Amino acid sequence: MKLAALHSAEKALSLKPFFKGEEGSVISIQVKENEEMKDHITKVPALLVCVSGEILYSEHTGKTVNLKADEYVEIPAMISHRFMGLANSSLLLIK
Repeated sequence: MKLAALHSAEKALSLKPFFKGEEGSVISIQVKENEEMKDHITKVPALLVCVSGEILYSEHTGKTVNLKADEYVEIPAMISHRFMGLANSSLLLIK
């Protein structure tokens, strides 16, 4: 099965549960070019992995990271952050 099959092609931003374990979960995210995930906070630390495409990730701490395929960023708990698709992108959020 392919990650893209989890998402609707029409949606600019799509989040779908991908895996749920006893101690954590993985969410598949699809974001189209020039679309964004607005500011939000996670209660637990997480990893954001870019599977394909390219995004711009930023935190209110001033940290900014340009993520391309096969790259990841650690997201600290309780820090406001956001990202924008610089290209059509597929991501995995691991909590």
